This record gives sequence, structure tokens and C-alpha cells, in this order.
Amino acid sequence: LGDADAYRVHHLRPQAAGTAPAPAQVGPAMDNPLPRNEGRWPLAPQLGWHEVVGTLGEVRGNFSGESRHHLHGGFDIRGDVGQTVLAVAAAKVGSPVATWSLGGQAEGLSLDTLDYIHMKVGRDAAGRALDPARFQLVYDETGQLERVRVRRGTRFRPGDALGSINSQAHVHLAVGPSGYERNAVRLGFANYADHVPPRIDDIALLDAQGRRLRESRDGRLRVPRDGGGLQLVVEAWDQVDDNLPRRRLGLYALGYQILDAGGRALPGHEQPRMNIEFNRMPPQSDAAKVAYAEDSGITVHGSAVTRFRYVLTNTVRDGRLASEAWQPADLPPGEYVIRITARDYSGNEAAERRDLRIVVS
Repeated sequence: LGDADAYRVHHLRPQAAGTAPAPAQVGPAMDNPLPRNEGRWPLAPQLGWHEVVGTLGEVRGNFSGESRHHLHGGFDIRGDVGQTVLAVAAAKVGSPVATWSLGGQAEGLSLDTLDYIHMKVGRDAAGRALDPARFQLVYDETGQLERVRVRRGTRFRPGDALGSINSQAHVHLAVGPSGYERNAVRLGFANYADHVPPRIDDIALLDAQGRRLRESRDGRLRVPRDGGGLQLVVEAWDQVDDNLPRRRLGLYALGYQILDAGGRALPGHEQPRMNIEFNRMPPQSDAAKVAYAEDSGITVHGSAVTRFRYVLTNTVRDGRLASEAWQPADLPPGEYVIRITARDYSGNEAAERRDLRIVVS
């Protein structure tokens, strides 16, 4: 059985009686070669600099009031409405249906392992075909544009025009099939740099009902041993070099350690438990509500400000998903420190406001 998107061939065979099935590997391998973009961006100048406005794994809502509808599956580059979108790598159309959402905000084109989204596919800002030989504008009987056809096997070279930015004012570049996208930062864009450490705004512990623990004792948050499992929620955000100061981006990886009052790691916490890592997208539809706590969201989908509130006791990494809780009953009564590791893709880590001092009683 062939899986074209995953570049895998599956061998199906009867299962022997009394044996447990081995877990099947699904989706493309993480070490598959990436497209050879050689530093190119999908906008001109292709070897210049462009502002990044979204990264893999950020929380996204819908336009019906749900702020945690899905995770962001790509890399967003700001551009002007009507600006020409350019191919970053050589590619051949492999799908018989390579375009979608004509006229919609998510209209896009799939070229090999790359998706280019938020554009008028094959059309300039006025709706004229950029290249009639490649992009066939198909009209219905009333003369309305019905779809844009790009034949399977059509080849594109780096720098070829693919369309024009629509009203979303950015290009969304996704690497890999839907549900298994890889982090597009790995492509390596010319003059992209990130020397800005992430910022932690808040650390909270929530009980099973989602209520925040607030009682303090001598400057430490009181954590009852008999109160059941808790969620560790961290509000944090990132920036990259030369972006607008108001621009908030999501983080690449987050984790935590439990330290004693003297700052020594407890057994089993010698290294941070990096439960959140957006190296690839999880395919599960409920991933956004596992990775993010309530009150997370972005302004485009109705939030007053962009807020990324990560649930560090849950697991979202390597395409896996798990909802868990921290059990304070596992600790003897005493004073402890919960230390947060908040990291961006370039390896910068938050150095301030990373400790939550607690007393377990």
C-alpha cells in the first residue's frame, strides 16, 4: 500500500493469533529532505529580509468566537495586498487538485511538499492570469470564475510567479502534508535572524476546575498536597530581529523543572521536561486545546491582545498528544521552585520571570 504524501510503502499482512499489533509509522519521516530554497523567501527581494508574522504551532481561532480552534501549520511572511508571490524552490505539481478555496481568505496552491496560501492563485491583483499556459482560469456558464486549474506535472522554477497576496496581507508557507507540517524555519531564509529571547509574562497553577491557585505564604504560592492534579500554565511570547515591537510570535519549545528551595533539581528533574515542542504538527484535531489554556488567542480572531498560554503539563511534540497533570502529592511538604524553560527555534531562552516559588503543604 503506497502513501504518496508520507513517501512510505506499507506492507499489510495478517496478524498472528495472540500477538499485539506493532505501532505503525504514519506520516512523512522527520528526516526527509527539505525543499532546496537556498535562502529564498516567497516575496521579492527573495534574498532580502521580510517580517515574520506567524510561526508553527501558534494558537488560531475561527470567526465564530472560538479562540482555540486549531494550531497554525506554517510560517507567515508579511506582504502588501496584491504583491506577487514567488516560488522558493523548483517543484512539480503532483496533485490533480493543486488549488483550493477560490476567492477565499485561505486560497492556496500546492507545489510538491510546499503549500503557498492566502493568495489569488495564478492571478495578479486585478484577477488577470499571470501565465495562461500554467494557470487555466475556468469559468462557469454565467462567466464567473469557477476555479483555477494547474495541470498535474506542471513544473515551476525558483522565482516563478504563483499569484498575488489577497486581503490577508501575508503569505502562509507550509512544509509537508496537512496534519504533518514541519517547521518551515528549518528552510533557512536569507537575512533571517533571531537574537531576542522569549518573554514570560505569567506562570500559573490551575486546579481540576481550571481555577487559579492564589493563596500565598511568605511570598510563596501555597500548593495543597491533597488538592489533586494541577495544570502548569505559562504565558509567553517571542520576537525576531527587526520585527515591529508590537508583533508577538509563538515559541518553539517549553518545559519545566522542579527544584528544591536551594535551587537543586529534584530526582527526575535534572533536565527540563520539554513537553511542548513544535518540531512538527500533531494531526489530532483537538491539539489546540491540549497545547493552550483558555484565554489564549490572537487579535485577528477576536482576542483583545495576542496571548499564548501554554499548558506545560500536557504533551504536544513529535506529532504526539497527551493530557496530563502535575501531582503535588508526590512531593514531601516543603518549599520548592518551578523553573520554566521557554525557548525559540534559534535557541534563545527566557532568563527573566522563569521561576515560581511554591510551598507544598
